[in-house]
Amino acid sequence: MRPTSFRAPRWFVFLALVLTVACAIDILNQLCLRPWPIWIAGFRLPQRRLQPEVAMVAIVLLAWYWIRFRAAMWRRPIVFGMLTVALLLGNVRYGGSGDTIPAAHLNFEIIRRHTITFDGVVALNASPDHVPYWFVEREGRLYSRYPILTPILAIPVYVIPALGQFDQAHALVRDLEKLGATLLAAAGAMLVFAALTCLVDPRSAALATVVYIAGTAVVTVLGQGMWQHTGATLCLSFGLWGLFAETSWRRGLIVGIATGATIAARPIDIVVAAPLVLALLVEDRRAVWVVACGMAGPLLAAACYNDTVLGSPLATGYGNEASLGWTTPFLTGFTGLLVSPGRGLLLFSPILALAAWAVLRLPRASQHRRTIMILMTGAAGLLIVMSRWWAWYGGMSFGPRMLSDSLPIWGIALGVAAAWSSETRRRRQLFTTLATLSVVINLMTVYLPWSEPSLRRIQLLEDGPWAPGSFPPIAAAKQFFGLGHE
Repeated sequence: MRPTSFRAPRWFVFLALVLTVACAIDILNQLCLRPWPIWIAGFRLPQRRLQPEVAMVAIVLLAWYWIRFRAAMWRRPIVFGMLTVALLLGNVRYGGSGDTIPAAHLNFEIIRRHTITFDGVVALNASPDHVPYWFVEREGRLYSRYPILTPILAIPVYVIPALGQFDQAHALVRDLEKLGATLLAAAGAMLVFAALTCLVDPRSAALATVVYIAGTAVVTVLGQGMWQHTGATLCLSFGLWGLFAETSWRRGLIVGIATGATIAARPIDIVVAAPLVLALLVEDRRAVWVVACGMAGPLLAAACYNDTVLGSPLATGYGNEASLGWTTPFLTGFTGLLVSPGRGLLLFSPILALAAWAVLRLPRASQHRRTIMILMTGAAGLLIVMSRWWAWYGGMSFGPRMLSDSLPIWGIALGVAAAWSSETRRRRQLFTTLATLSVVINLMTVYLPWSEPSLRRIQLLEDGPWAPGSFPPIAAAKQFFGLGHE
């Protein structure tokens, strides 16, 4: 049956049109030029920000979709893209660090100066004589210490600012970085939803995608700054969509390109990307050559970059740290990544425990059971590997950043859990409780107006990852109810 359509009230259409046009004009102004001051009756309005204006446009479009399609709107991937944009930009907070600075500025260098170096960029206060940790110096030139695929994926966001008169030294460049990261995260969420529609019923797919967006590190990490994880998860999501949605020879090509790009974006993610290829080859061994051809392009490009910048196709910007940094006792990192107050995956997203259980409970006769089980080994492998990393807690960030690369696989598991929980009332109640708890914790993390001491506890882990005060609900209690010290 064709979904019933509804006619929006004229006043809503008019206000929505005026608001959208005004925001769009001001967004273009901010992207092309420095923001113009706006005076009304002799009063200067506060400086605008890109984040709330783009979020407002996304909210207006979501409202229009709701009026136009009602329940049927949740069958459209674009809706989840707009929901992601609204949630990630709505907090008007920057969640990057020094690690994301090269990604925030690289596209200006590519478009304006046709180079991937950072020589003489005044905004970064860097030179061959003063090299911050996020750069490497080779033959007198500065390069990004980190893989550059993530910023390249976001290059469309930078075209208008870079070709215009956008000031690279302006503080608004952080909003631009976050806008790029948000759009990459939104594209990834749309791909996860599209993959889920091939596995479970539309209602379960929609419910799982909402929880995936708002109840995991998608909202606390991937869309808050242009991390390596942001580009890697987009590529992995593309591969999952190809694995489940395609049936022709293009399936192997998509999986190959996605696997190669995931590794190129973040080399350690070979742990989560390899099971993607294995899952395909278990079903169709003849696809091996197509997969290999797809992987070759991104991996060769990454190898050439590494050889030019770092002196070896297999080198990384981490230098000796890449081989000597695996010093954390396994149980310390393993338990910390799962249940520590500051970075525990199962504390920030308890719904994932139910998702893992639902995957284990898949009937042996289930069509995709073997494929999903193989994919879950990637999530388990990343947990095992990162448990040994010296900085398993992820430095300056919110939540379990070091496990965020496996989130698309967890998105598939959430779809399985949503379908499994729909079978009985008790399961539905359990899923709803854990999903709500996950959403509240993650939205609280990025939306509450944290004081400086609270931010130091939950973002910088000033008191350590095992301190109870590093868990956002406890930090919120200390801040808003005067418990503990500030």
